[in-house]
Amino acid sequence: MLGLAFRQQRWSLVAFSLGTAMVGFVNSLAFVKTAGPAAAEQAQFGREMAAIASQFTILTPLPLQVGTMAGYVQWRYFGAQVPILLAIWAVSAGTGLRGDEEKGLVENWLAGGVSKLALLGWRALAFGLGLVAMVVLVAGLSWAGAQPQGGLGWAGLLADGLAAAALVLSLYGIGALASQLAPTRRSAAGLAGGATVILFLLNGLGRSDAGFARYRGLSPFYWYERTDALLVGGRLDLGATSLLGGVALVLLMLSWLGFRRRDLGSSWFRLPVPAGRPEYRPRDSAGLELPVLAGLYPQRLALAVWALGLAALAYLMVVEAKPLADAITGIPGLAPYLTRLRATLFVAFVDIVGFGIATPMLAVFTITQVSRWAGDDGEGRLELVLAEGVRRERVVIERVLGLALAAGLLSALTGAVVFFESRALGFELDAGRVALASALMVPLALSFGVAGSVIAAWRPRIAVPALTFLVVAGYFITQLGPIFRWPAWADDLSPFYLYGNPLSNGIYWTGFFAMAAITGVGLVLSLLAMRRREVGR
Repeated sequence: MLGLAFRQQRWSLVAFSLGTAMVGFVNSLAFVKTAGPAAAEQAQFGREMAAIASQFTILTPLPLQVGTMAGYVQWRYFGAQVPILLAIWAVSAGTGLRGDEEKGLVENWLAGGVSKLALLGWRALAFGLGLVAMVVLVAGLSWAGAQPQGGLGWAGLLADGLAAAALVLSLYGIGALASQLAPTRRSAAGLAGGATVILFLLNGLGRSDAGFARYRGLSPFYWYERTDALLVGGRLDLGATSLLGGVALVLLMLSWLGFRRRDLGSSWFRLPVPAGRPEYRPRDSAGLELPVLAGLYPQRLALAVWALGLAALAYLMVVEAKPLADAITGIPGLAPYLTRLRATLFVAFVDIVGFGIATPMLAVFTITQVSRWAGDDGEGRLELVLAEGVRRERVVIERVLGLALAAGLLSALTGAVVFFESRALGFELDAGRVALASALMVPLALSFGVAGSVIAAWRPRIAVPALTFLVVAGYFITQLGPIFRWPAWADDLSPFYLYGNPLSNGIYWTGFFAMAAITGVGLVLSLLAMRRREVGR
């Protein structure tokens, strides 16, 4: 069963472990490029970066010793990037067994004599062993990236990696428990993802607002941050790490209890159904009658949650833009990011911070849509649709149009929040530029969406890990290109770069036409792949 559990998770184990380790390697390598080789330059960089990051603690930990290689990696990589990357992995892996259940695999395993406890336990063990490999890989590549300057010790890297593994296990437990409470893997992933985001923001609000500080202990991210082993005087907090491990164990035991007591295909707790004679009639909803809306109607609650989340994030980013812009005035170290901007610093930071975070979040939303498309194939829903006479080409086109509509709604709400909150702070943003920045988020989402559509139509099982890799790689290209002075063609490989800075600089026509070309070519390839592949394989 251990080998089977590994096979069921092998793509995500490889993709997220290698991807997280590569991000650590690049961060270590980038420190000298960013701060400079001399100790005086690094100390000056640390003071400047601490002044900026201290205004942005809702998303990142307090910056400590960032003028050193160890402090920079501790803050930027283990503090800001690792929790987000691994939270996505934990939610996906934690709800994986529910996906196997929807495919009918769990029923076959139970019929073969395997107990529910064994299924849950072996899968968690396989995931835990994958985490061990990830910790070693992260430590090794992060250490390699710091050479030849040094500054990163193996003991500190392994300690931080152990704390990260404990955090991921606790979030994995949330996903496993959500799988017992929700009726489908889709809803379980939404429930676990929503809970993870709330816990992440609770910890961030506790850092930036004293009124929320008392509630930080409810968040596993708080206990993870108590480990800062790379810093001078830092340590591995064994108590906090053990607490996270204990929380993971408790959540897994609750998951097993729910798994044992519920029927396959149902949820642990169900609302009582009033007694009476059943009626069989069509659902009286216009949302199920229109071609494109029929695919979005079942997601209406999830879309509402995404809309509220993006609106709240846009609000927080705009509020943070003013003090952040004030703090950065006169800092020469960020010249690579500011040379292209011609607007005021406030507008520039709304552009970079507000839309710069909203666009990756919209890309994550696109990943969830591709996950639905791949799930429709693997769980037999696509086969039922095609059996009713619906053409394969229509399925692909409706998926892309549905994504465009959903992305348009989310981006429009994001733009509205940015515009009106900026006015409330006394800054008059150009309404046309805000509308342009919001509208261009749609072709950005479609660029990733058609890439996922091609993969889902070709190999549904690897669609989500492959698209996640493309999104992460595209994001880090925009972050690292200015630091390493990559050529212009390397920047153009990222749809985030093609999106440009529309709020400050207007439309980047080359990027717009490139995204349009990606969408057109990807749509054609999706149609060809869907037409030629046998459904269910």
